Amino acid sequence: MNPVWQAIARFIIRKRIPILIVLGILVAYMWSVRATELVQRVADIILSDEAELEGYNKLKEHFGDDATVMVVSLDGDIFEYERFSALYDLTEELEQIDGVENVISLTKLYDIVKDTARRGFALKPIVATRPSSQTEVDSIAQRIRELFFYEGLILNDSTQTSLLAVSFNGELLDTDFKIPLFHNTKEPILRYAEKFNIEPRFAGMPVLRVNMHENVKRELFLFLALALIVTAISLLLFFRSFYNMVFPLLVVGSVIIFSVGLIGLFGYKMSLITGIIPALITVISIPNCVYLVTKYHIEFKRTGNKLKSLILVIEKIGIVTVMTNATTAVGLGVLAFTDIKPLQEFGVVAGLSVVAAFFISLLLIPIVFSFLPPPTEMQTKHLERRSLGFIIKSLKNIVDNHRSWVYMGTAVLVVFSLWGMSRVQPISYIADDVPEDSKILQDLRYIENRFNGTMTAAIERYLRDIGQEDAL
Repeated sequence: MNPVWQAIARFIIRKRIPILIVLGILVAYMWSVRATELVQRVADIILSDEAELEGYNKLKEHFGDDATVMVVSLDGDIFEYERFSALYDLTEELEQIDGVENVISLTKLYDIVKDTARRGFALKPIVATRPSSQTEVDSIAQRIRELFFYEGLILNDSTQTSLLAVSFNGELLDTDFKIPLFHNTKEPILRYAEKFNIEPRFAGMPVLRVNMHENVKRELFLFLALALIVTAISLLLFFRSFYNMVFPLLVVGSVIIFSVGLIGLFGYKMSLITGIIPALITVISIPNCVYLVTKYHIEFKRTGNKLKSLILVIEKIGIVTVMTNATTAVGLGVLAFTDIKPLQEFGVVAGLSVVAAFFISLLLIPIVFSFLPPPTEMQTKHLERRSLGFIIKSLKNIVDNHRSWVYMGTAVLVVFSLWGMSRVQPISYIADDVPEDSKILQDLRYIENRFNGTMTAAIERYLRDIGQEDAL
């Protein structure tokens, strides 16, 4: 026996109540600092150093940031007095929404006029006040059509389609606040559309990001729930015991809390990448529990002494779980040395979560089972399954007596894998995760066909220029 592991095992069993209290306090603390906010920062993924990020920000400053602009197409004769007046009211209402920085529509366009005082040109609103008659609207329409800059950008006369563009606060779009902001903006637009019996079509990065955020958040929870359900069913079928299903899941739940707590503790946000850590940790933590419980049953069947069996479990399985968890933690932890920030965060949190899984399982499983009744014959019956024994003996026979076939099979798999790797193409599109038949893609294509693309960068630049002119 290893005297170090023997001392560790006896310490765990003797101090089990204080250890449980400390574990409970740590889990509660991790729950209190857990990360709950899901963020999506494209720049963090595509940029690897400060120089590239600085260049990216300068590019946005000069050409505009299309990631903050939502465009909405509105069909019909927009220059009909009632529709145009309602659009004027809608534009004013949207500008009052907290988080909306600017709005552009046919009621808020600018004309270029000569500024003799400054010896240059200035922007003058085409629509200074809410129009009061159809004649006034016709005059506005004539002037807009004379300014060819707006054709194909805000107005498509041939299809009687116009665009409404809303510019959001970029910082808010990186937080969970983008969800209520998007829906608060969408609601008055839908009311306008319902009033005139038209179908508004939405496009732009904010639309895609909100859709992705809502879908990903829902699917991450679904993924975690399915992982836990499959794990629970697998444990129940294998051990045929309620205890042997529930308490390993207790370990998994504690490790999941530790993982989301580590994200918050380091000041990270939940991202699309770190969001899969809880489900990943579920899969990684379960083998520890299976090793410990199975060895406990084996030793109890041999000794008939519960506490002695648990001490032997820690002594004999402790070193095994150290090696398996250490290699897994290192394998995930190396991602912390990549140049991509989300992968760095994933590597740090996932690696430390595996370490937490080792300690929690090694402490919690023996301590919990020390308070439970000794395993019954029914609970240890899984050790005598002939089918499982047959599979293990067959694998042992292959390894011992057919090594050449093992080498050949491995070589074939490696060659096939290398061929598959050579065919991998690193391609990514922003709408990859959106189903082909979704309304979002249909709306995007509808607007592209009428306006040669959403051109949100050009609209953003126009909005910024208007804001600067207003400030003057």
